[in-house]
Parts: sequence; C-alpha cells; structure tokens
Amino acid sequence: MVNVDPPACKKVVFCTGAPGNGRDIYLQRVIEHAKKNGKSVQIFPVFEYIRRAGQEKGWTITRENVLDLYLHNSDKMKQFRDTALDNIFKEVLASTADACLISTPSVFEWKGASMFGFETEHVRKLKPDFIVVVIDDLVRVRERLGQDPEWRDKEYSLEMIAKWRRTGVDHVWETKYEFEPPIQTYIIALEHDPDVLFDLLFTDKKKVYLSFAITGEQAVELSKVLEFAKELGKQFVVFNPLTIFDWNLISGWKTLVDKSVESATRIPESFNCTIHYKTGDKTYPCASSEIKEIMVDARQQIVDRDYKMISSSDYLVAYHPRKDISAGVMCEMVHAKRDLKKVYAYYPFVPSPWFEFYADRIFTDYRELLKWLPTVANN
Repeated sequence: MVNVDPPACKKVVFCTGAPGNGRDIYLQRVIEHAKKNGKSVQIFPVFEYIRRAGQEKGWTITRENVLDLYLHNSDKMKQFRDTALDNIFKEVLASTADACLISTPSVFEWKGASMFGFETEHVRKLKPDFIVVVIDDLVRVRERLGQDPEWRDKEYSLEMIAKWRRTGVDHVWETKYEFEPPIQTYIIALEHDPDVLFDLLFTDKKKVYLSFAITGEQAVELSKVLEFAKELGKQFVVFNPLTIFDWNLISGWKTLVDKSVESATRIPESFNCTIHYKTGDKTYPCASSEIKEIMVDARQQIVDRDYKMISSSDYLVAYHPRKDISAGVMCEMVHAKRDLKKVYAYYPFVPSPWFEFYADRIFTDYRELLKWLPTVANN
C-alpha cells in the first residue's frame, strides 16, 4: 500500500502502554471531555480490529483466548495485528473526526513469549502527530487485571507487572528514536485530568513539568502542591508526578523496615498501603516479600519516568516552599538544564549556589511566579 498522509487538520495519535494500565479508561474520559468542548475524537481499539481480522479467516478471538493465540500461534497473531493496523490506517484516512486515537498495548508478554503491539513500520505508515503512553500504579493495575476477562484467571506478580510497564515504555522510546526528528512522546498517568491529552491535541499550550519535594512531606503540604498544579493548568499542560503513587509502596516498605530495625524486631509479613485517588481512598494489602522484590525496579522506574516527562516538556517549574533542598528536585533541575529546558523555581529562602546555578529565575512568592510564567510562554 502506498502511504498517504492524513489531512493536516486531523490529529493522529498512537495511545499505548502495558496491559491493565487503564489506557482505554483514560481515552474514554478524553472523548467525553472533547465532546463537551465541541471536538470529535474517534478511538480505534486495535484488539477489536484483530478480532475482526481473525473472524474473516475463521478464527474466533476473544479476550479470554487471545493470550493463547499469541503464545501458541504467534505468526498468526502478528498477521492479524498487521491486518488490523492496515485496516485502521484506511479508516483513519476516511475519518471526519478532529482526532483519531489508535489504542493498543505496547507489548504482550506471557510465559516467556512476547510480541509488540506495533512495530516501527506501523508508526511510519500511520504518521502519528505524537505518541502517548498511559501508566498507572502497580497495585491498581493488578486489581484491574483481576477484573479483566483476558487476565483474571492468570497468575501474575507485582514484579511481572512492573516488568511489563518498563518494557512497554522502553519499546515506545526505542521506536520514537527510529525517526528523525524523534516522534514527540508523552507519558500520562491515569490520574491526570483528561484535559492533559485534550490540550495536547487541540491547543498550543506550553508544557510544564512540575517538580517538588515528596519525601517527608505531609498531606497538607502535598495538597498545596496540587493547588499550585491546578493554577498552572489554567495556562499550561502540566505533567505532575504526584499522579502515580508507586512511591506509597516504597515509602510504606521503608517505614516498615526502619521501625523494625529501630525496635530490633522482625519485619512484618504484610502491611497496608493507602492511596488517595480522586475517586476516593483505596487501601491495598501488600506482602512484604513481594514489595521487597520490586523495590529496585520501582525506584528506577520513578526516576526514568520523571526524566522522560521532563524531556517532553518545555519548562520545569520547581515548587519548593521548604528550606532543606530536596535531592529529587535538585536532580530534576540538573536533568532539565542538560536537556536544554528552562527552569523556574519558587523558593522563599536564600538559595544555595547549586540551586541558583540551575534555575533560570527564582521567585520568593509563588503567586508572582504564576503571574509571570504566562508572559514567558507568550514570547
């Protein structure tokens, strides 16, 4: 097939991520938000097109048996995937929607077998404006998989779920750099508001990564961060790392271990992790041994994810009302400058030379920072 560019006025986006991370949940929210704002968004779920491609060849593909198909008939599965994406390509060209979102897992991994949801050739044909990776907390992903007909009868650990997420993100980033210039790619947590993707699709708002201290902060301090993020969001697309809560697992485990060391007692076999979601609090029972297994990978993913978010942004804005400088904020500022991003900070104390060196401008009043930032974006 000869490649044909979609109409210039139509946005085409690859939306992907590891299984169970809530990709289609988020995209449905975006559709509803777009409809309220007079924009039409069409989703192309790759699984449904795979199912139709199989049906045409006499195969009955369901969410319950699709894993067996790619495990025992991987060549056939790839054939159906390729046919599905070819058919989506045709329908995207014919679509009259303002935006077309192609929704597919980035990678399938099961019992030692793996298959990518898309290859470089598919991205080259569809020519997306950008790629979005939707991610969610490890414990909520496991809960969601337990309710999914495709996965509910399977056995999987948090370690496996963490590996899927890391592999899925890595595949997307490897794919983006197959192109020159690299395809713009964003990580969006499920807890992000739908207007994040909506604004990426339909506005020219500048993109901001919000950096702030998390370790040791209490709920009242973090609530102020969310208020600051809300104000920023009126003028910018804000990537807020406080929308994914793997840190709750890590800090919960650390607290458990620290208390056991201080009291010279054994580490409890389990503990409860409570996460404050927009829809309400959720408490997850966690096995200490399982959390210990994912500690290294989860920590590394936090850093890698935040750095990728910074690289996808125009500016880093540091909200730092406490005197002691956060190591995480400092590292993020350094990364941003190495990536040629502007760094603006709210810090009401006399800064250290290091903090001052990596900040393009420091404000002692966050309200002044909020007032000044739009003037930069408009220049």
